[in-house]
Amino acid sequence: MNAKKFANPTLLRDAGMFITGPVGVGKTHFACAVLFEWLASGHRGIFRPWSALYSALRDCYVTRTSERALLEEYVDAEFLVLDDLGAASFSDFEVRMTLHILDSRLVQLRPTVVTSHWTLEQIAEKMDARIASRLAGFQRIEMSGADRRLEGRDEN
Repeated sequence: MNAKKFANPTLLRDAGMFITGPVGVGKTHFACAVLFEWLASGHRGIFRPWSALYSALRDCYVTRTSERALLEEYVDAEFLVLDDLGAASFSDFEVRMTLHILDSRLVQLRPTVVTSHWTLEQIAEKMDARIASRLAGFQRIEMSGADRRLEGRDEN
């Protein structure tokens, strides 16, 4: 797949990209390649795992800092890659924060790339149908294949 094609600001402007597929097929690698192409074209962007977002939000309560400032980093980023949706257990709070970020970015027409080993149907079932609905509007890339991390390893 050609990351340069998918990093086109016009193509991503209205929503974003949802990259799905089994564990180890290169979803994160491809999302990073798209981000690097975006950066190379003179734009700004950030990469964050969903787990880091949820952890940082929990830390706001421990440190008594504002979650608003933290969320602004995610909402206001010119280009955002959020990696590995579905890798954590989900509280109602995490579901609400996920919806807040996706909705806010959609309203502001900020491109977002989301990776997940889950399909949209699994996201609707295991997380929230509203999250799956938002992601359904993204350009969808389905990756397949064997776990590349396990290829070439001895089974001893």
